[in-house]
Amino acid sequence: MTDPAGAPDRLADRERIRDLAVTYCFALDDEDPELMKSVFWPDAHDDHEPMFSGLAWDFADRFVTFRDRVRPTLHFVLNHLIRFGDDPDEATGRLYGGGFQFVGAEPARGPRTVVGTYTDRYQRREGEWRILERRFVYSGTLRGTAPPQG
Repeated sequence: MTDPAGAPDRLADRERIRDLAVTYCFALDDEDPELMKSVFWPDAHDDHEPMFSGLAWDFADRFVTFRDRVRPTLHFVLNHLIRFGDDPDEATGRLYGGGFQFVGAEPARGPRTVVGTYTDRYQRREGEWRILERRFVYSGTLRGTAPPQG
């Protein structure tokens, strides 16, 4: 690695990359394809098999149609590990992600939480970081409601 992980420029790069992950969550919840596109390069690949595999911007244009049965949602990310190599304009990342889905069109099924792991490759072009490759591996779904309080 050419730059120490704690160098000020690298710390700023980490925050810019983390902003991509959070912006992605808001784009999903707000059903905003343009916001989602803003975190991916136009040539970026997104793999959400078996639901989708292809250009990330195509996923951004189509994802709203997948959501008709799971509105509203609240997406989250955590444990975002970012690694830099010798190329100062590339990085890789791994993070947990998921979403609370309230299954609006199917109320009998109740709320659920879908969780998985994202593996990303990031690239900086002309000073801007975006995702170049993303793969989501589904880990599982938790169903049901919270236990009664009291």
